[in-house]
Amino acid sequence: MPDFKNLNALFKYMEKTQPIDLEKLGNEIKGWLRNNVRVLWYERSYTPKFYERTFELIESITCSKAKKIGNGEYQVKIYFDTDKINPYSGENGMWSQHQSITNGADVSSFIPLWIEEGQNSSIFSYEGVHPVRITKEEIKEDDYIKTRLKELLEHRGYRVE
Repeated sequence: MPDFKNLNALFKYMEKTQPIDLEKLGNEIKGWLRNNVRVLWYERSYTPKFYERTFELIESITCSKAKKIGNGEYQVKIYFDTDKINPYSGENGMWSQHQSITNGADVSSFIPLWIEEGQNSSIFSYEGVHPVRITKEEIKEDDYIKTRLKELLEHRGYRVE
């Protein structure tokens, strides 16, 4: 860590480095969520017969840039960017993907919710696998955020107790 001539210089340094560390942490949690989606959704015992997987759900998981939200407070958001999930018409006897098979409506924005909570339809129903809830529980159980932020700060030279 550099030497600081005054407290103001330390605060400026922290304002520059906090977003970097927070984005790093956010991307690690994004990876954790991606892994849970992969294991809980894509690798479960169900293999689709009437459509092919696009993997756009897992690719839609996004970590925002760090944003200052208060006096010295920053946040990142980890979310499903449903603009990255596209509807496709069914062809050659296959079902459409991310599109209603009854009226062709784009249902892309519902995919993350249905994976989390399930879908109850007279045509095709399934239970949710809860990757978001499980990721949150695992992070809390491991005290991951606190532990990892401590590591990142100590790597920068801060003494954290």
